[in-house]
Amino acid sequence: MSDRNSARTMAFVLLVLTLFCAWMQAAAESEPALRFETEKINVPVQKTVKVMPVPENIENPKALKFNWTSADEQIATVYNGTIKGISPGETVITCSAELADGKQISCALNASVAIPVRTIRIGTKANTSVRVGEKLAIDYTVLPANATVKSLTWESSDTNIATVDNDGIVTAVSAGKVIITASSNDGSREIARVTLYIPSLLCETDHLELTNPEGASFDVDYFGTDWENDITVVTDKKLFSYQTEKTGSKVTIHVDGETAGTGRIEIRNRKDPAAKVFVNINVSQEAIPLSKEVYIDKVIWRNDQGSVTIRNNTGENIHEVKMVAKYYDQSGNLMYMTDGGCESVGGEFCYYGNKNIDIRKESALNWDIKTTHFNRSSWIEIAVYRYGKENGTTVCIPENGFRWFSSKTQSYINAPEMMNINCYPEQETMDRAELLNPGFVSEHAVEGWLASHFGYHSAGIHIKGVEDSSAADKAGLQANDLIIAVDGVQYADDACILEKGKEKMLDGNSITVTIERYGQEGTIDLVFAPVASDQDEQ
Repeated sequence: MSDRNSARTMAFVLLVLTLFCAWMQAAAESEPALRFETEKINVPVQKTVKVMPVPENIENPKALKFNWTSADEQIATVYNGTIKGISPGETVITCSAELADGKQISCALNASVAIPVRTIRIGTKANTSVRVGEKLAIDYTVLPANATVKSLTWESSDTNIATVDNDGIVTAVSAGKVIITASSNDGSREIARVTLYIPSLLCETDHLELTNPEGASFDVDYFGTDWENDITVVTDKKLFSYQTEKTGSKVTIHVDGETAGTGRIEIRNRKDPAAKVFVNINVSQEAIPLSKEVYIDKVIWRNDQGSVTIRNNTGENIHEVKMVAKYYDQSGNLMYMTDGGCESVGGEFCYYGNKNIDIRKESALNWDIKTTHFNRSSWIEIAVYRYGKENGTTVCIPENGFRWFSSKTQSYINAPEMMNINCYPEQETMDRAELLNPGFVSEHAVEGWLASHFGYHSAGIHIKGVEDSSAADKAGLQANDLIIAVDGVQYADDACILEKGKEKMLDGNSITVTIERYGQEGTIDLVFAPVASDQDEQ
């Protein structure tokens, strides 16, 4: 072995011996002792707590005999490590022992005696409803009132349904049942629980009055994922019809009267049997629309033609009834709306076959209908109304309003009240005005109730098309423009603005028409071109 290796071996041995000696010296210098695992302990009044010291560096700890003392036995007493609370306050518990060599060792513990919580009472009733997103403060009482530590720990059995904070404020998260638990913090181990119910259905009302033909609506909050498959709506009488519209968690139910009387709507959730909503509905006679007295009973429609059954349930013969129609393509887009009649302008909506417009009392009338321009439509919605003439203008007789009937759903769809349908001036005026050619393919009145369906903001005269090189074309008018005023006179104030404008043009004057196009308004100066007569052509 080389001298270098011998030196390394000797150095390692010396290091081990040094460390061993240091350890032996430290062990020899470590004094026997007692200690508690904690420096302070809480002891409830009239209850006991067991504590024992931990001996350190004592050869035979089991042979030790402990002596226990309390600095104030009016606060707490101690016997063989068992501390008993007497009254609120603080004292020091001392444990001592004598070693074999006669040396005394000891340790001390601060004991705090408190009035314990004996009862937690929750005043909030079981199965109290909490709306999703809302908060509920749990009503609770800690007894006795002079308990030293009255704070509680709160816990939710399912935080996906509801959470609870340190003050017992519950926040509803989703539908379901959840158990809220309160536990004492003073070591008394008292607990209390309450079950809360977060319903999947909540209704803003339990009563609805129908007093006009427009019907009425109420909102239901639905905290689920599939209204169509989860929810059942039951009506006990056929006094009304209803439609639903869901927006987020809110479902609006619109109710229309069918027959006067009192009925009820019940809304049930198959996945949450406890979630039931009852709404009592009173339908007054004033709420029954005209369309339920003179009404469309059935529409059969395929592509460009079909048939309509109109019934008269009144006790009188009805004269002069008319229809309006909305056409939809196969994708459900609104293609066109029109009021029609036999040989109507442009032929877009015509009755044929039975052209009778009178319906005898308590009988039905079948109308065949067709359209020539919209043969790709997949379904049609039609409304019927009575009309008459007033100052030379055709007007609707609104009485109780009207509703649309859909050939797709075979049910009614609520609509706003009717207004004037079209303008028919005096015959003499019509004859003179016809001498002027604006170059429109056809023109059609759009009342306020129709305008929004077209996407317009105002009532006016809808231009379905413009002939090339016509006066209208040269002035800049386009198909689907809406004339809403002529020389500042609004269509809504005078439905005959265009005919009166034509009369003005007979004297060689131009007119200024205000139009709405893609939601924007603008003005155009228009000069009509006279129509050549047979004499002029000769």
